[in-house]
Amino acid sequence: MSAALHVPGGMDRAADAVWIVHRGKCADQMKKAREILGLTNLYYQRLGECFERLRQCKVRDCDVTRFLNRMIPDGQKADGTPLDRSKSRDVLRHFFRNGAGNDHPDVAGTKWALWNGVTEYMDHGKAFKGAGKGLEYDQRMNSLLWGTGSAFKRKALELLLTA
Repeated sequence: MSAALHVPGGMDRAADAVWIVHRGKCADQMKKAREILGLTNLYYQRLGECFERLRQCKVRDCDVTRFLNRMIPDGQKADGTPLDRSKSRDVLRHFFRNGAGNDHPDVAGTKWALWNGVTEYMDHGKAFKGAGKGLEYDQRMNSLLWGTGSAFKRKALELLLTA
């Protein structure tokens, strides 16, 4: 959901939260609530249009490979030796092909399936530090809402919408 808050035409971070004070003139508060609900409806309409564009766009194997290489590039360790991240890319490719719902004829082989694969991997498949110490769920939630998981999904959505 955090990535969805950053789609082009969507709400910005300053508008992610809304507070209405429950004192003062009720009519003014009702007017403010109607305005907020209107923005929410517009936001979800635009979000739906964005996701529909992804669903309609088929991808070739070379597109998937290019996307995965941009999402998880190889790098270097601190000592300068090469860092091969092909296994991580293979995991994401697995979620693209075999993720929940990605075998549906309207979804298979589309940018929507890539997006689903990324979100399923980040939300459910990726291991987080603190496993076994009762901290894994906290680490996962913090990552998905505000940290590296959120940034990863935001980057994926931006790449899918611009490529």
